[in-house]
Amino acid sequence: MRNWQSMMMIVAALAATMLNSVATGQCETWQIFGNGLPRGVRDLVLYNGKLIAAGHTVDSGGATELGWIRTWNGPSVGWALFGNEPLFLGDDTLVTSLAIYNGDLIVGGWFDLTGKGTYNGITRWNGSVWQPLGDGVDGSVYALTVYHGDLIAAGYFQNAGGQAANNIARWNGSGWEPLGGGIGDAAYQYISALAVYHGDLYAGGHFGSAGGQSANNIARWNGSQWKPLGSGIGVPSGPYYYPSVSDLKMYQNELIVAGGFSTAGGHDANSVARWNGAAWHAMGSTMSDGSRSIQALAIYNGNLIIAGEFVTAAQYPTPNVARWTGASWQFFGNDLNCVDWCLHADDPSGVFSLAVYNGDLIAGGGFNAVGDSPASNIARWHDCAVCPSDITRDGKVDSADLMAVLNSWGPCQSSKTYNKWYELYLQPLAPASACPADIYPLGGDGRVDHNDLVAILSAWGACPQN
Repeated sequence: MRNWQSMMMIVAALAATMLNSVATGQCETWQIFGNGLPRGVRDLVLYNGKLIAAGHTVDSGGATELGWIRTWNGPSVGWALFGNEPLFLGDDTLVTSLAIYNGDLIVGGWFDLTGKGTYNGITRWNGSVWQPLGDGVDGSVYALTVYHGDLIAAGYFQNAGGQAANNIARWNGSGWEPLGGGIGDAAYQYISALAVYHGDLYAGGHFGSAGGQSANNIARWNGSQWKPLGSGIGVPSGPYYYPSVSDLKMYQNELIVAGGFSTAGGHDANSVARWNGAAWHAMGSTMSDGSRSIQALAIYNGNLIIAGEFVTAAQYPTPNVARWTGASWQFFGNDLNCVDWCLHADDPSGVFSLAVYNGDLIAGGGFNAVGDSPASNIARWHDCAVCPSDITRDGKVDSADLMAVLNSWGPCQSSKTYNKWYELYLQPLAPASACPADIYPLGGDGRVDHNDLVAILSAWGACPQN
């Protein structure tokens, strides 16, 4: 092996002399995004070309949650207050969802717009002032979307605009209307995700019925009635486990369902599954710890991204973010984590929201570190080149990438120190571990061998730019 490595080192040195230096800057790594945000970034949306972030933070005493909303005003200004007047009144406020409807920014959560203790949970910004949407709802709004020209609001409430609505309602531009019999038939059942797929409205959360019939945590509205999706999603019985859906996203003509669960349609599906309109399918092996969950989904440069509160995906250390290759889950850059338990116990850590903005993937949540660098709850990622063979991520495939393959030759080895947060607070990694030099096939095959060497030599030179 040493003779083989020596020979390849000579090849690398000769090849390197044929290359011109290409300085393209750092790429494919999480980076700090501006001056940071308060803890608990719950949603992100683009409004009139600007990135808007919203969330809620537990105060220093741990007794009160405070809602907030910010806008990104560019590097020279950074994150700043949104709007020209105070929005969230009251001692205990939540902001959980954002959407765009008829040119207005819609904000959902648990808050009082009047200052009189009437928590109506939803408001809109028309470009100059905040305005109510009728009488709002009598609880919390966790999810928003637009369906057949109406604004759909869902969450945990009984009434919308003074009418019985059972956790979901539509705003037609002038008033609220229920969607059939609504969703949920018991206390503490709620909706936390909405999406439109193949002309139907899909709702996910934690509930046991929709429109009066059994529906396990996910259902669809066809315009006139609610329908279940097979046997839905579930988890094993236990005192600390209950199934829930956190996000829904259409990807490659299928509906991706993510949250905290272990079965979909009766099949094993660890917190993420796909629905093709007729049946459920698993998506590889994800988190090994069933108590953790996926909170957000995004499509970035054609790839499906998951984010949430997890440490491994398919036994690889992918702290809180991972990418789907089409067959398996893949390591996704340096970790976004919470060092020294940065948040109050009632304000969990992890990544809660994803968005694509100016070619970057934006991640928001509760974390105070990006790799080894301090951060404040929001980070950005940029794919500077479609170049899997660029292991060192310097914009070119050269002798440094070749040496990375040679020095890692053989089966991928475990690494207890790869993710400092994981090692400090949880347990050593499973035998399989992140292996940056395992580049072929896409997503890796668990070893560094001649396939990876050929991939390096075939891609030699400057990476193509997006």
